[in-house]
Amino acid sequence: MKSWMIGRIGPMIAAALSDAAPKAPSLAADIQREPATITLDTFVVRSTQPQILALGEASHGNEDVLRARNRLIRRLANQRLIRWVALETGYAEARLLDRFVRGGVGEAEDVAKHGFTSGFGAFSENAALLRDLRAVNLVRPKGDRIGIIGIDLSLGGPLDSAPTMAPVRCALEAVTNPARREALRTAFEEAVKPGLATIAVTGEQKAGFHALARRLQAVLPPTASREAQTCARIVEQSAAVFDSMPRVITPGSIPTDAWISISRRDKAMAANALDILRRSGGKSLLLFAHTSHVLKVPRRGGQWATQQRPPRSMGEFLHQHLGKLYFVLAQVERAPAKDASVPDLITTMKIHCAGPCVVPTTTQLEHSPAIVRVGINGNDEQLIDRSAADEFLFDPRGN
Repeated sequence: MKSWMIGRIGPMIAAALSDAAPKAPSLAADIQREPATITLDTFVVRSTQPQILALGEASHGNEDVLRARNRLIRRLANQRLIRWVALETGYAEARLLDRFVRGGVGEAEDVAKHGFTSGFGAFSENAALLRDLRAVNLVRPKGDRIGIIGIDLSLGGPLDSAPTMAPVRCALEAVTNPARREALRTAFEEAVKPGLATIAVTGEQKAGFHALARRLQAVLPPTASREAQTCARIVEQSAAVFDSMPRVITPGSIPTDAWISISRRDKAMAANALDILRRSGGKSLLLFAHTSHVLKVPRRGGQWATQQRPPRSMGEFLHQHLGKLYFVLAQVERAPAKDASVPDLITTMKIHCAGPCVVPTTTQLEHSPAIVRVGINGNDEQLIDRSAADEFLFDPRGN
């Protein structure tokens, strides 16, 4: 990877956001005048090794950010700097997305509808992403094409902690004995029903799913595809999350012990992202997820304030493994005035943008309070320290 790549991510995404706002033609000039963006070269990570470049969205479904992401991906792809685009969506379902961008049949909207989980297929810019990557790939040899991959588990039920059948079916594709395959499928379907249908899940039910996950691993043949092996691993990861489901769930609130299952899900996503990086052929991975997942610190404040312990984020795990090879550009919103004793990051960093701007954190926060608030999800917040991200993306049009 070229050593100047990281330093150029900020201006590229800011420019992409500006491109998404045709009614404000002066935004690019405004961004260039921002003092915070002048010294971007200071923040170049000087490494020729493959890296994970994480881009966080403050609220799911902001189509301006999704359009900017697509432009950034296309630019990185055209420069042959990335091999994979990893997304916060289920791995098993996302196989449809990868097949399409590599030249498979189908229409982008239909593939997005079935290949993205958690309703992400409903956003038009996610279908546009598929078309963008497909267009890049169709003019390249097969060995140089860019893939799209999901890093998330396929979960449902209370607090999205219960496993579903999607990765099970994926893994079972490699089981060649029809009777054994059908027996496992039936057993798994019975095992997931209680977790999806009720709040109370017994220890016996959790142990039963663990046992099935181990059986699935045991019957996979040595010749099983990478996809099947990955899906079997995700079934085991799902079992770990399922095992830590909160004991008591009250509608409208997050149980105080939910931090365990939340942390395990993020740990699993980090492991899946690292696996993709290892097989990236010496190129980098662009990772797109919610800001809460990509930040390098645990989740504190806001909806997480009631937790017995702060849930660990995917970004915290990745930073622990990769150090400076994990670079975070996190979109944040202006924090709601829930706790005036902790200053808002936007105010602390003196960010005054006429349009979308990217602000490096190292010098900007050097003399600021140790803990600041950032806004997420339109009406919530998180408390972070200055190590949470390398750069922050702020768009005043949405605040």
